[in-house]
Amino acid sequence: AAQPPFRGVQLWVAQPEHTRHGAGAFEHHRELPRVELSAGEAQLLVGTLHGTAAPTRADTPLLGLDATLHAGDEVLGIDPGFEHAIVPVDGRVRVGAEVVEPGWLALIPAGLDELPLSTERRNTRLLVLGGQPLGEPITMWWNFVARSREEISDAYLDWSRRTERFAEVTSTLERIEAPRPPWLPGDQ
Repeated sequence: AAQPPFRGVQLWVAQPEHTRHGAGAFEHHRELPRVELSAGEAQLLVGTLHGTAAPTRADTPLLGLDATLHAGDEVLGIDPGFEHAIVPVDGRVRVGAEVVEPGWLALIPAGLDELPLSTERRNTRLLVLGGQPLGEPITMWWNFVARSREEISDAYLDWSRRTERFAEVTSTLERIEAPRPPWLPGDQ
């Protein structure tokens, strides 16, 4: 069993216009595929890598890896149409010439077909996230991803009022109340 302190990473995906207003959905995948890398291994959260595809839904082409690299170098072949982010979880990661510390995110713009990564210590864990740029602004507050502050306000109100927009999910966990966005007046 896991022992404190606990750590977690929560990921949200901005959906394209043609699917973002569709019915709510929930997926749970007990197991996700693993992919061998030259300097480690990765669990494939979403997308395809080295001929292996994750079973997770994606409304646009995406890549999500939970990777563990041994001390050394990895050159990851990536889609040049994707922008990528590297998120070190426990240990510094060199991305090209830049060193990225845990708690930070390195943004790699589209246009590259290789991503040079290196670690200083064995078993450094990191996330590799990528996808096609949506080409429009994205706004995020708490667990809401939208195109504007007004859409975030509407989502917050729907969540707080328990409307049909956010259907119940069968779970043993209690529903978490959303914090009030600071721009909303206190009487809503």
